[in-house]
Amino acid sequence: MAKVKKKNIVLFLGCLFLLASCTWGEKHAKDTDISNLKNEIRCEKCDDLGPFHFDIKTLDEPTRIIIEQASADFKAVISGHPPKFAKVQSEMLDGGTGIYKGNGYKMTVYNRLATFGKIDGYFYGPVLKFENPKMVIAENLDISHVEFYSFEELKKLTHGQ
Repeated sequence: MAKVKKKNIVLFLGCLFLLASCTWGEKHAKDTDISNLKNEIRCEKCDDLGPFHFDIKTLDEPTRIIIEQASADFKAVISGHPPKFAKVQSEMLDGGTGIYKGNGYKMTVYNRLATFGKIDGYFYGPVLKFENPKMVIAENLDISHVEFYSFEELKKLTHGQ
């Protein structure tokens, strides 16, 4: 029974990898209240929680806040902006990958130089990992949305940042 339950959880979390591209509104939130970001982030195929698809009201408040902030950061990066809640901890010399620390989570924002075929560019996107092992019950599972972009396409996405 425990194996079946664990397998179902892993399958459910695997579905979280499917996330649509989002676009970021012109103005940026100034505080830590997620409600200010809901109108600024436009996403055609994802809901307010980005990679999370469940009724957030079922969570206790501290967990809900962590999920909301992690989701906002995840969607910001997908749309070409830096995380709004997590703060940069370090940067790598691989093209600009950054390690960010949020409230209850870490986010790696890959910006790694790469060549795909004969096209030079970057692997770019967020990888989210929760710090509390009780929050996600799955072994070595990170939620990610890393894609390959040519130099020109990433410049368009990030507005030249």
